[in-house]
Amino acid sequence: RDLVSHIDQSPAAKAKLDSAQKRFFPDRSVLVLIQDVKTRWWSTYMMLERILFLKLAIQNMFEEEFRNREHQNKKTALEAFALSDDEFKIIQDVVYVLAPFKNAQESLEGSKYVNLSLLPKLIDTIRMALTENLGATDSEENPQLYAMLSEMNDDFQTRWGAETTYSSRTIRADRCRIHGVPKLAFWASMLDPRTKNSTTKIMSGADRRKLWDDMHSKIIELRRQKKVPETGDDIAESAAKAKKKKVTKKLTSRLKVASMFDCSSSDDEDAIAPEDAIHDEIRKQLECFKDNAKMPFLTTTDEYNCPLKWWSENWTKYPDVWDLAQQILHIPATSAPAERVFSSASNIINKKRVRLSPENANLLIFLKDNQDFAEWDK
Repeated sequence: RDLVSHIDQSPAAKAKLDSAQKRFFPDRSVLVLIQDVKTRWWSTYMMLERILFLKLAIQNMFEEEFRNREHQNKKTALEAFALSDDEFKIIQDVVYVLAPFKNAQESLEGSKYVNLSLLPKLIDTIRMALTENLGATDSEENPQLYAMLSEMNDDFQTRWGAETTYSSRTIRADRCRIHGVPKLAFWASMLDPRTKNSTTKIMSGADRRKLWDDMHSKIIELRRQKKVPETGDDIAESAAKAKKKKVTKKLTSRLKVASMFDCSSSDDEDAIAPEDAIHDEIRKQLECFKDNAKMPFLTTTDEYNCPLKWWSENWTKYPDVWDLAQQILHIPATSAPAERVFSSASNIINKKRVRLSPENANLLIFLKDNQDFAEWDK
C-alpha cells in the first residue's frame, strides 16, 4: 500500500515504473498501480494482483534505482518501498486466498442477470476454500498467512455458519446482521434450473425436505391470494346474486335444519375436498419441477444462462411454482446495483444542474444504466 501510494503521488517514480514496463513489455500498453480502498476489500485484491502482474517491471525499476544512486551507501526515497522475494511470495499467497471472494463478488454484484440463486453455492465454495487453505498452511513456516486465514475463517463462520444449513427463520448475529444464508436465497436457488441440482447436493436430506415443504406452503398461500379479474358475465352474476339475497335469508333456517341430517350420497363420500385437490396439484407440480427442471449454467459463449428464459418456455407446466419464482428470482443478491444508481445520480445531478427536474433526472439515470441496450446507430 505504501509503495502504491508513493508511486501514485510521485511523478518521477511513476515515470520510472512506466519506463520499466516499456523495457519488459514493449507490445503492451503501460498500466498503473491500483490503490486500494479500506471499505472495499476487493480493491485490496485488485491492488495485489496488479503488483504481481507487474512484478518483473517493479523489480527492474528497483534494480535501476540501485544502479543510479547518487550515494551508493544511501537508499533513495523509492528504494525504501522495495519488495523482497519473500514479500512477493506473501502477496501471491494472499491473492490466492482472496480469489474466491473476488469471484463471488463479481457474480453477486451484477444487475442484468439473476444472481440471488448463486449465493448458497458460492458461500459453500468459499467456506471449503478457507478450510482447505488453513489446513495447508504451516503456522511456523508462514505465521502471517496462517494468522490471516485463521481470522478470516473465524469471522466467516460467525457470519455464515460452520456448514450450509437451511432455516425458515431469520437469525440475527452481531450488529443485527443475518446469520447464515437467507431463506429466500435457498428458494431462489431451487427455483433456478441452473443451480437447483448443485444446491441440493450441499444440503442435508432434512433441510431439503424442510425447504420444499416451506415453498409448498408459500405457493398455497399465493394460490389463495390470487384474484381472478372480473368479466362482464361475473359482474352480471354478482348483481343477480344480490337480488336473491332476501330469498337466501329465508332458506338459511331450512339449511341449518337440513345440516343436522346426513343427506350426502355415497358418491359424495369419495369426493376430494377442494383444498386437498389444490395441495395435491401443487405437490405434483413441485415433484415434476424437481425431476425435470434443468439448464446449463453457462452458454456456449461462457455467458450466464438466463433462468427467466427457461421459465418463459415452461411456466405453463408449473403455473403455481412460477407464481413464486416471479417474486423470488428478481431479488438482487447485494445492494451494489442500488449503490451504482446513487453514484450515477451524483454524477448527473451536480451543482451546475440544480434546476434539473425530477422527471428529466430519472430519464437521464435510466439511460445511463441501460445504455448498453440502446441501438444508437439507428
